[in-house]
Amino acid sequence: MHLGDFSHDRQYLPTRHGFDFFEGMPHSNDEFPVAYWQGEQERTPNLGLDQEHVTDDLTRAAIGFIDANRDRPFFLYFAHKNVHIPLFPRSAFAAPRRRAPMATRWPNSTRASARS
Repeated sequence: MHLGDFSHDRQYLPTRHGFDFFEGMPHSNDEFPVAYWQGEQERTPNLGLDQEHVTDDLTRAAIGFIDANRDRPFFLYFAHKNVHIPLFPRSAFAAPRRRAPMATRWPNSTRASARS
């Protein structure tokens, strides 16, 4: 969801465009500084590379919203930040991978074709 960069102009805050609740970042997690917001308040001006906890924080906020609104209809737009690089997994999930990179597992992918 991109309404505009509310870190520079609060008119773009999701809570000013029909959303009752917001928790997250104003843009991609690789556009520094990476601020973390709750509602209309900037809670952390710059997460930097300390982003291992963000997936848990977003999940906790979503579950809290669901619990608080369970007795009435609601719409929850929930977008995790771990859909593109850079990824910042918790240490429990950051063990070295033993699988081949994605492009080598999909023979028809552009990257795999370029290397063949």
